[in-house]
Amino acid sequence: TVDAPLCATSLAAADEPIALWLASATATDAEDGGLLVSSDAPTDFPLGTRTVTFSATDAAGATATATSTLTVNDVNSAPVVNAPANLSLTVAAGTASVPATDPQIMAWLASASAIDAEDQMLSVTHDAPTDLPIGTTTVIFSATDSCGVITTTTSGVTIQLEAAVDLDIAQFQVGKAVRLAKPRP
Repeated sequence: TVDAPLCATSLAAADEPIALWLASATATDAEDGGLLVSSDAPTDFPLGTRTVTFSATDAAGATATATSTLTVNDVNSAPVVNAPANLSLTVAAGTASVPATDPQIMAWLASASAIDAEDQMLSVTHDAPTDLPIGTTTVIFSATDSCGVITTTTSGVTIQLEAAVDLDIAQFQVGKAVRLAKPRP
């Protein structure tokens, strides 16, 4: 097992830890003694585990093979994005949408944060629309580290209308009762 440098997607076979691992394969034969060992190792080892086949052939043409695995670890950790808790706003009846510049929405959007083990604090972006309509809008929050690794998470804004109050004034006259209806759900 070897660790790839930060932001690497592969490690060259000529890189010292891999070259030493490849050179450590040996083969011996009773008649010929030590034999030359070859392998099907790639020039570059991508992140993850790779099986390599080693082979040796003696003077009589007999070939033996053995396999071994090498794991190249990705040491870059993905950013952790912390989205704010869902937000619920109630607006006046008749409102069609709320601008993203509304102080409550701006504060909610700005409360998202991201951290990464290698880069520490990261900037967070979001895809909130300019105007948030009545109902629930899902907002995606994203952060990208210096290696280009992107992490996203979501949260939502629910905008609902105030309940309207119906006044039913039938034949309003002095001494007559006025009936107030229950608010609409």
